[in-house]
Amino acid sequence: FVHLDNVDHAGHSYGAASNQYLQALATVDAQLGQLLDAVRGRSSYAREDWLVLVTTDHGHTDAGGHGGNTLPERQTFLVASGGGLPAGSVRYDVRMPDVAVTALAHLGVPIDPAWGLDGRPLTVASTDPFDTLRPALG
Repeated sequence: FVHLDNVDHAGHSYGAASNQYLQALATVDAQLGQLLDAVRGRSSYAREDWLVLVTTDHGHTDAGGHGGNTLPERQTFLVASGGGLPAGSVRYDVRMPDVAVTALAHLGVPIDPAWGLDGRPLTVASTDPFDTLRPALG
């Protein structure tokens, strides 16, 4: 697990439409690239089963606000690679609670229903009928 705070800090301090935010994105992109290069450069990489999940904890307004009920504040992204997930797929049934459950499942940790986790592993399709409508909603 790696936490890169540059983008979040710039968003809070200067807003998501600022030059500082764009610079923070470029910096974190380069750092993530270095990290992935190091992982792929491992002599044992071909025998390992890596799952890479990249996400944020919230969205932002262009002015830098978050915590409200607007779509830019509530919406975020998840980029996933490895772990048996199909390359190049776009999904509309993914929710933030799925991140922790996906990581736990990938590590072989059995999910105990008593924990009350809301998520499901990304390798399991959603059974929520609403998720079939998401692509049409944009």
